[in-house]
Amino acid sequence: SGLTASEAAAQPNAAAAVGIADEDGMLVYAESAAPDSARVLDALLQRLGCSNRMMLAHSLAPALGGTTSLSGAPLELTDAANVRLVRREAPSAQSIFEDTPVVGPEVWQPLQMRRVRYFRKPQPAASAEKLGNYMP
Repeated sequence: SGLTASEAAAQPNAAAAVGIADEDGMLVYAESAAPDSARVLDALLQRLGCSNRMMLAHSLAPALGGTTSLSGAPLELTDAANVRLVRREAPSAQSIFEDTPVVGPEVWQPLQMRRVRYFRKPQPAASAEKLGNYMP
């Protein structure tokens, strides 16, 4: 749980903040040791494009890989409750023509290097027979 930016204004000692970026839904976490940290963190998250922001009274002490602090120092494992964030699989490329075999450069490169020139076919001239006996 946490405080909104307006609630944190009354309690300016927020040590951390989280926000959701509007552009891609990415979770943003920030810490600050500034005297007026709630205002600083709120301004930072707003600048990063987070319209949903929450101030936290204390740091969450995130661990990279579960064993390393943000400063790079090893963390001691504790029995304290923790939250694990797992990245889900992002959308990726999909094959459109699944029946087309994948071939190496020895097959497609000679075909790609071939120069192809296209010439327009001449239009047949209008003959007197097609025009009939039309006289202006």
